[in-house]
Amino acid sequence: VSNFLQEIYQTQRSTDCMCGLCQGEIDNKIVQKTMPDSDDKKFIGDLKRKEQKVVLNKTIENLRKINKSWLCVSPDSDQDVFFSSKGIFIRKVVMMLDYYYERSELHQVLQKCLARAYLIRMENHYQRANAHFRS
Repeated sequence: VSNFLQEIYQTQRSTDCMCGLCQGEIDNKIVQKTMPDSDDKKFIGDLKRKEQKVVLNKTIENLRKINKSWLCVSPDSDQDVFFSSKGIFIRKVVMMLDYYYERSELHQVLQKCLARAYLIRMENHYQRANAHFRS
């Protein structure tokens, strides 16, 4: 099963960094994988609306192909895959998608997808981390 997201994971420079540059690198590589004829320096936001939709749909299609066995470090590992390098990569892709979709729409398009569990966990973490600001 060919999955361009798994290929991008293998070739990224920094696996655990969440900075804007590393996020941009993933965005750019997704465009290169889904639209090989496009300019090498293009990002999803640079594309026409119709092209964006194609790229985002292909990204979600590839996210759906990712299963827990790809994320697991080893079968007997106790490590939470959410914090593994692959888990961080999935979170980066979800964060990128969050930029282009309304949150409720993102939940909808990630239905029956492992990445939706990541989105929910990220939302819960954010709410817990910022709870003290609301009280």
